[in-house]
Amino acid sequence: MKAENLAPHGGYLKPTGWAAVNGTAGDGQPSPLKTFFLDADGLAAKLGNPKAVNLIMLGFFLARNTVEQAHTAPFFCDLEDISVILEKRLHKNPQLLAASVQALKIGVEYPP
Repeated sequence: MKAENLAPHGGYLKPTGWAAVNGTAGDGQPSPLKTFFLDADGLAAKLGNPKAVNLIMLGFFLARNTVEQAHTAPFFCDLEDISVILEKRLHKNPQLLAASVQALKIGVEYPP
């Protein structure tokens, strides 16, 4: 979610839930929720691919979910599932596949 949406929509999370937020810690209203921040818009711009934002956020979420999963129900897919799907869907377009894998990897490797 975008940082400005944390305050109005954060109430929908369980008390044990957490949020992956596209922004920096100073972007939104203070929140009692457990949050992880990543400036995915900025990283996508550095890549020269503004459409990469969602894959960056997905990688970021999935990487943190493996750590947080002990406290919540497992997510319906993992990083390996997404990698397989990208390969299946984009194998005919190697450039797009490489760009998508790179975006996903950037989110995964972003420091916690």
